[in-house]
Amino acid sequence: IMFCWGDGSSGQFGLNFENVSVPIAGNIFSDKVTEIACGEQHTLFLTVDGRILSCGRNSKGQLGRQRNINSKLPAPVEGLGAVVSVSCGQDHSVAVCASGQVYSWGAGGEGQLGIAPTTVSKVLRPRPVPIPSPLPITVIQVACGNSHSLALTTGGQVFSWGLNSHGQLGLGKGVPLQPIPALVRPLTGVPVTQVAAGGTHTLALTLPGLVYCCGANRAGQLGLNRVDEKGRFNICSVPALRVLGVSFISCGEAHSAVLTKGGQVFTFGEGSRGQLGHNASANELLPKLVEGMDGLASQIACAITPWCWGPQVNSGPLAVGSKVS
Repeated sequence: IMFCWGDGSSGQFGLNFENVSVPIAGNIFSDKVTEIACGEQHTLFLTVDGRILSCGRNSKGQLGRQRNINSKLPAPVEGLGAVVSVSCGQDHSVAVCASGQVYSWGAGGEGQLGIAPTTVSKVLRPRPVPIPSPLPITVIQVACGNSHSLALTTGGQVFSWGLNSHGQLGLGKGVPLQPIPALVRPLTGVPVTQVAAGGTHTLALTLPGLVYCCGANRAGQLGLNRVDEKGRFNICSVPALRVLGVSFISCGEAHSAVLTKGGQVFTFGEGSRGQLGHNASANELLPKLVEGMDGLASQIACAITPWCWGPQVNSGPLAVGSKVS
């Protein structure tokens, strides 16, 4: 059983509800759902057998259907093999198959699909994303921001593509937009184990638990104890996280959260809607411990949009745009 709440006006719940102020139960799948990804107004559900179901707004083809019409009922995304990971941007979608091949669909006007030397306005069906390398590369994880995308390979390499308005691609100031995947060279040789994309910022987690960042930082979402009005175009580490033993990272529109090996959660960045979990609406420029949870956390997630669709949250603080379970 899954629970949903927030804005469902475009059918992104997969249920016949538009606006829900408290969590309501929904049981609409015959197969077990193992992963959920939320875009601005669309949703992808990954089932235990590797299928993707989509619902919600489809103005840019983000549902992966032949026609770009909205859908309030989840339906399969065709043209994919067994999928192991999915991610949603504002109006685009990216998936990784068991083979390690990446596919994308939806809005592409800012290069976020990574499928052509030049941008395309939208793609209705999944298309393979070429990862440039002289050797075969297997991608194990993808992450999407509003208009940028990231891919992590088995060898710990990070590739990025899309809009670089605030430095979120980690490719430097000289790249305003990257239409095809490019290797993030500053992370070469660094054992990256996870990537996370916010609205316009990026975090990368390494095997020793160090966190690297780039992109927008107007609200302190990079955790650097300062703000950068234009963004941080060069990748740097987050000093305040070095001693915490970080095991998982997540990014929202303009805030970030990290989970430590000891089950503690730290958040930083924009707090105007209570998304940091500190019983306040102030921004935090440094990672701050989220207190008041009943027990230790095992998973964290930050939403780019102020609505959620996911498993029931049993305890602990819950703010719009974030969940802890």
